[in-house]
Amino acid sequence: MRVPRDEEFVLTIKKDGCETARAQVSYGMESDGTWMTAGNIIFGGIIGLGVDAVSGANMSLSPNPVEVNLECD
Repeated sequence: MRVPRDEEFVLTIKKDGCETARAQVSYGMESDGTWMTAGNIIFGGIIGLGVDAVSGANMSLSPNPVEVNLECD
């Protein structure tokens, strides 16, 4: 499933005969975002930094992947 990386959401998973499971998914700068920013400043300049900021390339969703255990009858 593809979703935008610029907003938080609640993922709801339903299956007949099972309890509904929900998972909070948040967004933030990737763990290696500092290195990406430094690389953009050195190699891409302010334009590279701006492109990543606008496109969301320096952001990620967490948790990724989402794992849930369904409680089924």
